[in-house]
Amino acid sequence: MKPQPGFDPQYVRDELRDGQRELLERESRRLGFYFLNTYPYFMNYLKQHPDASSRPVFAVSAVDGHPNTLAHSINAQALFDYLVANQLLPSDKPSKDDH
Repeated sequence: MKPQPGFDPQYVRDELRDGQRELLERESRRLGFYFLNTYPYFMNYLKQHPDASSRPVFAVSAVDGHPNTLAHSINAQALFDYLVANQLLPSDKPSKDDH
């Protein structure tokens, strides 16, 4: 796995990867789509668990970079917080069409 900013003190910007993320974020916003960057949630986890950065924390394994259950739970929390903050969840109030 390539090092990520904040995960590795030796991180070197990857123009392709980082540029693609920046382009995706910029174009999403320009076109009126919501964009959620979960990176701060992962950094917060590492700050709260400083010993965690010495091993593959968010991947299934060192050879399989897919997100593990911890990464999925962090993403779920980030998504929930984003939906609440942007008032994108349905209201608890029954609509006039409910019986």
